[in-house]
Amino acid sequence: MKQIVVGKLVYDDRQDGACRVSAKVGGEPLWFESANTRLRLSPEGFGSALLVPAMSHGRDLVFEDPLCPEWLANSQKLMDYFSTWWGWRPINIVAEVSPIPPADTSDCRRALCFSGGVDSFYSLLTYPRPIDTLVLVHGYDIHLGDEDGARFAFENVQRVAAERHMDAAMIRTNYRKHPIAGKKYKYAYGGAIAAAGHFLEQVGELVVSSGLPQAEKGAYGSHWDTDPLWSSRSMTIDHYGASLTKNDKIRAIATNPLAQRNLRICQQNFYGSFALSGEFLNCGRCQKCVRTLLVLQQEGRLDDFKNFANKRDLDRHLDRVMRVSPVFIKAYDEIRRRGVDRKTARAIRALIRRSRVLNCMEWAGRRGRKAVFRFFKWFDAVERKITGA
Repeated sequence: MKQIVVGKLVYDDRQDGACRVSAKVGGEPLWFESANTRLRLSPEGFGSALLVPAMSHGRDLVFEDPLCPEWLANSQKLMDYFSTWWGWRPINIVAEVSPIPPADTSDCRRALCFSGGVDSFYSLLTYPRPIDTLVLVHGYDIHLGDEDGARFAFENVQRVAAERHMDAAMIRTNYRKHPIAGKKYKYAYGGAIAAAGHFLEQVGELVVSSGLPQAEKGAYGSHWDTDPLWSSRSMTIDHYGASLTKNDKIRAIATNPLAQRNLRICQQNFYGSFALSGEFLNCGRCQKCVRTLLVLQQEGRLDDFKNFANKRDLDRHLDRVMRVSPVFIKAYDEIRRRGVDRKTARAIRALIRRSRVLNCMEWAGRRGRKAVFRFFKWFDAVERKITGA
């Protein structure tokens, strides 16, 4: 296959007040912009965003700008991981080596990727060194066309930042819309997150919150072993919070008033969360909401969290969930073992039972799994009648 050429980086102060960093990648523009913070030209940002997509295509990367030698050395280590995990061959990265000496990072700022979820709130409240900026990316989990959803999410980030006397920044990007960069996001999101840190002017360290505990062995797009390797000599990545499970983090932030007012974990946030009433950040019905509410209920803090549109009939909402991944099977089982009411215990057992079956049925396709899910719903209904739960 032909090479992927990353053209000369271009900086543009736009008429609408935003600044944009862009380059032609494979002949198509890839850009990152912000209206509320300064960005910098960073070939390493483009490299971080593009390494996994390029490997998945089996295409070498060619840069017209020089790259940091530390980032280049780290990229070889990253490719070793990705080759082992996903079977992709290492690619060549063709670029001149940047001749400038290592940057002085003594006065650089520290940023935290902050969505308002459990992981990022835990990092905000417990990270052992000062954080200067909270950063949200529009164009990753929040679709680029969802302007209202992005505004809704960023207003929440700004509220949190203001209370903590920090800056808030939002970066917009067409990354997932790009015909090359947008591929394999499940595997590429660690590098995509790191790219945001490389583009933020004056940021010398980016804190990335762990989504999974180290006890979960496996290969993930963002990982405690690989995230630090996205670093360059002028910007380092710290993967934080992998020592705790998601349930442990919920318990750790449950008593914090800032989290109680601003926690934003709802799956509906990815599909137009702004449609919820301004009074609420979370629907209280999706799988993530229900799991979080169950832990808060066990902690005696359910009433403290006012930003859920629903806190009732959690067992019924669990019954509507087709399946959860193995890591969340463990999370639900831990909730059940800690003690829940009879109806909730029955709903958790049923969810775990069908998840274990459906997780082994990828071969059946979505339609086949939905048919099996309908059978489980019938079976669960019969079980409820028999047991009275």
